[in-house]
Amino acid sequence: GHIITTAEIAKILTSENNHQVWFKEQEASLMKYILYKGFIGVDGISLTVGEVTPTRFCVHLIPETLERTTLGRKKLGERVNIEIDPQTQAVVDTVERVLAARENAVRNQADIG
Repeated sequence: GHIITTAEIAKILTSENNHQVWFKEQEASLMKYILYKGFIGVDGISLTVGEVTPTRFCVHLIPETLERTTLGRKKLGERVNIEIDPQTQAVVDTVERVLAARENAVRNQADIG
């Protein structure tokens, strides 16, 4: 994949079998591509998105992921590389184009009528 942006680790919540990491996205305009249960690359690791807010998202890391990657050693405030899922990006961009075209067609029809 291609690194699109970076994000800052905003919160880390740890329990016995779960490690939840919240990231603050550097570019808010990219949040439209980060969807609940969607895929995201964090420092080259493909993960499933847990929760999403307008400026943040989280992932849930299981013990095996923590053991086999560097994510378990990351600290609050550290930056990570972010890769957006290209299929999600293509779908979101296509839907936006279709909706914009439909809105323009309705507007033009109203101007004519």
